[in-house]
Amino acid sequence: MKVVKLKGKNTFKITIEGLEDLIYLDKIIKEGDEIGKIDFRTTFKGERGEKIKTYIRLKVKQIKKDVSGKKVKILGKITYSSREDILYGYHSFEIKENDSFELIKTHVNEVFWEIVNYLKKRQRFNALAVVMDHKEATFGEIRNNSIDLLFETRNKSKKGVEEGVMYYKEVSKKILEMCEKYDVVILAGPGFAKYEIEKIIKDKVKYVLGDTSVTGITGLVEIIKRGLLEKALKIKIVEEEIKEIEKFFECINKGKETYTYGIKQIKNAAEMGAIDKLIVCYEILDKEDISKIVEQTLRSRGEIIIIDKINPYYNQIKYLGGIVALLRFAIS
Repeated sequence: MKVVKLKGKNTFKITIEGLEDLIYLDKIIKEGDEIGKIDFRTTFKGERGEKIKTYIRLKVKQIKKDVSGKKVKILGKITYSSREDILYGYHSFEIKENDSFELIKTHVNEVFWEIVNYLKKRQRFNALAVVMDHKEATFGEIRNNSIDLLFETRNKSKKGVEEGVMYYKEVSKKILEMCEKYDVVILAGPGFAKYEIEKIIKDKVKYVLGDTSVTGITGLVEIIKRGLLEKALKIKIVEEEIKEIEKFFECINKGKETYTYGIKQIKNAAEMGAIDKLIVCYEILDKEDISKIVEQTLRSRGEIIIIDKINPYYNQIKYLGGIVALLRFAIS
């Protein structure tokens, strides 16, 4: 995601650079903010009016994500148009990859910038996609949300189980040779052949398993339609977060004193400059006391780790108040 500060209070130009940006778009746009972009809108000319292209600005009411369709729909009430003859009222924008729009925030604080930086630090996502059945395997690359066919391999055996085993070994070998260049492997296809590959690679690679109705390039496209790409992306996103959360629970299990949780305790730690890593559930970031803790942590050069429901530890952190911390030093 590219974010450029524009003239005007709390005004930014946002450019969507990939699927990951769409997934996290609702983390920087909130109800009450305004967004503006060029879109089609009906005029009040003639009996039925006509649709024209014009700049429109909406006050955001609702955000709907459709990751499998690679788009986000933003609903709101029109507050401004570059033409006077358009019909005001409610309108919606569809935001897709490579789209740009203006964002006017009602309020900008350290939390907003932390989320923006959080997204900027994300590396480009790339996956090795393999769709297969007992006859053929199609290898593809999903990089920057585009699908490229790499190659196909066929099961050359026509009789006997032993030759089929050789086919599975061949496909598995190719996956293991290539997987280091990718964030994750997506293994899918109709039937049971994919499970034979899973037996071989399951302890050696990071992978997602799923179904498609066919192989070939159509099967690769189906990976996105069935939500497997989103599932794979989640694995990549939470990997770094999980490491820090596991350190937190390790402190608890081993009786170390370099951790704390609970608003009161964390607030005290933040005021002392003791927080090294602050782990916080996204849904409570907007609370005033949490925002102050985030700002104090950043001022003392602590790191903020934002997690949401895709993280497997999310419910455990939420149970602890939605905010926990790893400390630089023990405090009473």
